[in-house]
Amino acid sequence: MRESASNRIWAIEDLIEAYVHELTHTLVMLDERRFTHYPHYDELEREENLVNSAIRNEKRSLFASVHSVFVASELLQLREAHHGHRLEFHIHPPSRNMREKSLAALESILALPNIDRLASSRLRELLETTGKQLDTLRPGALGS
Repeated sequence: MRESASNRIWAIEDLIEAYVHELTHTLVMLDERRFTHYPHYDELEREENLVNSAIRNEKRSLFASVHSVFVASELLQLREAHHGHRLEFHIHPPSRNMREKSLAALESILALPNIDRLASSRLRELLETTGKQLDTLRPGALGS
């Protein structure tokens, strides 16, 4: 991103990431509506159900943290396939950091003692698949 005195101009890679970020949220929401990811939605905001998020790295609801893991995974896969990990990014964290926090958030989510109650089998399968995708990204290749 180049900055001038009067405005900010996003690099094309940042703009692409912004679109992928929002598209991921939209597609996950559609899947949630179709397949009911959270059978006990009213329990997600309880203190004991808060888990780490992948991008903000703070305690958030299961809903928000799951979204953050999916978004981070999609962004990392985009970088892997399209513009690489070594670029300087401005709207999302560096790849290595985002991968580590995503894996930690995923572990936090799946370790909830009542995850089987809070998350449908479909959502748990999607999370497990996402974990496998994150595992395929090797830290040594994540230059940023």
